[in-house]
Amino acid sequence: HSTLAIQVGGGSRFATLADLLREARRAPGTVSYASLGVGHPMHVAVESMALAADVQFLHVPFKDGGTLMTAVANGDVDFTPLSMYTSSGLAREGKLRALAVATRRRLPNYPDLPTVREAGGPDVVMHPWAAIVAAGTPRTACLASLA
Repeated sequence: HSTLAIQVGGGSRFATLADLLREARRAPGTVSYASLGVGHPMHVAVESMALAADVQFLHVPFKDGGTLMTAVANGDVDFTPLSMYTSSGLAREGKLRALAVATRRRLPNYPDLPTVREAGGPDVVMHPWAAIVAAGTPRTACLASLA
């Protein structure tokens, strides 16, 4: 599923999202999260959650997804937003664990995984997004692609 879930390492000190947010409130800027860089959808998603929850996290940018997931799995970084699809292999191995999914309702394939709101967080929805930009493309070609 492409919706983002808050993921921690398998041995994380955080059992729940509420635990993670509680620590972020107690010690602002000490709970770290991984993203693929400033402005990346992962970064925007977590900062949106932080703003809604009135907490401050420490942003740790990575250049690639493999290194990012390894850092979270090893506990070098506290959490990251990943899709359940992206994290499924490491989750099966017990190296990553989802605390909550950023949707309005629980995912049908993961009925035991609470939403961020149910898990003690703010009422946020986080979906990855992408855009394609083309310069010099004729208007008719752009309109045809939307049909």
